[in-house]
Amino acid sequence: MTEAKTKSDQTSLSLDLQINNSDLSSLVGPLDSNLTQLENFLNVEISRRGASFGIKGTQANCRKAIQALTDLAAIAERKTDELAAEDIQLYLVGQKAPAEELAAEEPVPELRTNRKGLQGRTPMQRTYIRNILSHDVSFGIGPAGTGKTYL
Repeated sequence: MTEAKTKSDQTSLSLDLQINNSDLSSLVGPLDSNLTQLENFLNVEISRRGASFGIKGTQANCRKAIQALTDLAAIAERKTDELAAEDIQLYLVGQKAPAEELAAEEPVPELRTNRKGLQGRTPMQRTYIRNILSHDVSFGIGPAGTGKTYL
């Protein structure tokens, strides 16, 4: 990672990832759509040449973008299929939770099913699972696609 100062409080950072081509393709998405999603969420500009990324924005946002790219690259290496837009969104929503709140939380609850254990991906899903396990009746209300029926 290298750093260069630009005008006012803008910073330019670079990141070189050690990642194979199929995982890199999964990370950036079709037509770099995953990078665009990161740019919009973190308010940075991301340029790419191969596995080298250039990031422009405020110091804090650039560091968040580097952390996000590093974490998502690790996720892409572990997954057997492509990273979807939903995977990027879930990661970004999970990063919005305050660090102290996550550190203070008790262990992540898990629901056991015949196929595999279910864990909440976001702090609210984890709270929902805790409520399911501790109460006879639990109601889940919220926007579509947030995992109410799945959990």
